[in-house]
Amino acid sequence: MEAAAADLDVQAYCRSLALQQIQMLTRLAEIGMQLAEAEGSRAIAAQARAAGPRSGETSVATARAEAQEAGLGFSRFSRSVQRSLSLRARAADQLYARDKAE
Repeated sequence: MEAAAADLDVQAYCRSLALQQIQMLTRLAEIGMQLAEAEGSRAIAAQARAAGPRSGETSVATARAEAQEAGLGFSRFSRSVQRSLSLRARAADQLYARDKAE
């Protein structure tokens, strides 16, 4: 392991890491939202197919299964977005508290 440089500003370095963490969590939340929206749209479309004119029990069962799968995906991505936003808020609060203390 390398020794830290003598002129390293530890506070500035930690602040840059915190800002990077906030940016990454923001990006994760954005990607998660895109995935949640896609799964939500897929679930709604599959539900509409299942409720539409009955062309056969097999197609209705397939549409219901797809709607259920997409609904589960939507739920998982939604929780991921919520976690990312919660972690981002916590990181921002901690950064604010550190900046205020200095």
